[in-house]
Amino acid sequence: MEARDITCRVRTNREVSSGIYRARLEPVKATVPDAAPGQFAMIQVKEKAGPLLRRPLSYLQAGEGRIEFLYRVVGVGTHILAQAKKKDELKVLGPLGSGFDLSPVKSSALLVAGGIGIAPIYFLAMKLVERRIPNVELVYGARTAKEILFAEDMEKTGITVRIATDDGSAGSRGLASEEAIKAMGANKPDVVFACGPYPMLHAVAESAARIGAPCRVSIEERMACGVGACMGCAVKTEQGYLHVCCDGPVFDASVLFKRP
Repeated sequence: MEARDITCRVRTNREVSSGIYRARLEPVKATVPDAAPGQFAMIQVKEKAGPLLRRPLSYLQAGEGRIEFLYRVVGVGTHILAQAKKKDELKVLGPLGSGFDLSPVKSSALLVAGGIGIAPIYFLAMKLVERRIPNVELVYGARTAKEILFAEDMEKTGITVRIATDDGSAGSRGLASEEAIKAMGANKPDVVFACGPYPMLHAVAESAARIGAPCRVSIEERMACGVGACMGCAVKTEQGYLHVCCDGPVFDASVLFKRP
């Protein structure tokens, strides 16, 4: 669906882990545009004199008259957003960018999330459950157990969940990419989907290429406009420079990383 700029009212905006917030918004008048997992919206968080630019956030959920976002407070814009209260109004431009293509998934999928990258991966997981894909496995990495979100909800739907934490407080001690490699060694999925830190994506993409599994990754980059006008989110790829906001944020891993 074509992106629209709509006014939304805050329904809830609560801290779900230290510095991580989950916001639920409802449109004031317009209907909620359909969004695919992996797409994002530009949220206006301007307060008095600034900041001028909107903030890009991946959809956590979209539909049934509401949209949800998961974000970490890392700067001025997200700090202001964290102060938004019930019934406050925000301008939301979306959906933007490319999402995950679910069509290659026939019976199995491996999802890999690192940190706040769980947002589009959770959205994707729920879509796969709706399609009754029988074998869905999630590998989820975070710094500590307190930052693991939605894992129990996904397990209740039948998704197999593997956890990795930096401090070993939940699951195995180590990196999500290490657990993903083990998962791929045990069962070759139809497709690997990943979102998280760039080194994690690189390692996951290499492992997927070795077993011949297609891999789609969602990457983060600083954005000013979100619609390809400012050219500020360019990334170097195997096809030259591409822009995360309009060519991505979801890419075929082979576009970003050389095959091993």
